[in-house]
Amino acid sequence: MAGSIDLCVTDANGFGVFDYRFLNRYGNGQEIRVSSINDTIGQIINIANQRSVKIKNLYFNGHGAPGYQGVGSGTGRDTTGNKSLQVDPSDKSWNGQLLGAGSSLFLIIDSLAEGATVTLSGCRVAEGTDGKVLLRAVATTLNVWVQAADATQFAWIPGWEGKVWKCSPDGQILCPNGDYT
Repeated sequence: MAGSIDLCVTDANGFGVFDYRFLNRYGNGQEIRVSSINDTIGQIINIANQRSVKIKNLYFNGHGAPGYQGVGSGTGRDTTGNKSLQVDPSDKSWNGQLLGAGSSLFLIIDSLAEGATVTLSGCRVAEGTDGKVLLRAVATTLNVWVQAADATQFAWIPGWEGKVWKCSPDGQILCPNGDYT
């Protein structure tokens, strides 16, 4: 049986020397710096295979917006889905399809431990309808619990700013008060 690790995926392009948000990587397990979704997928699979481990907690540390988590996009906004997790705007389904390279995120499923949790730590990722659809898209793509907050994040461990929303592997949104939507 493989052991498990926590892995913090940090946007290699997103944080300057004086940007305190990089602090979110501390205390969240091994850190990898990534420049795109494809880079993220490759590094996650390599770490899991080389170390014979499964990822128990996977943190995405980058800039965010409602329904958007940067993954290598720096401080800019990626519209392709190759450097971010976001739902394809043409997909109006209940759980949405991830845009661009994000649609390949399922390739890391075998690297995730049973009961794994994915945390999208960007600002306001879970805000509004777009935020909930992104949580569903990631949760149902990876078959794991996904969580994110609905307010601007300041990354001072251990806290979250705003309300934390969670989504079950089958796409059910858990409200901050513990009820399902």
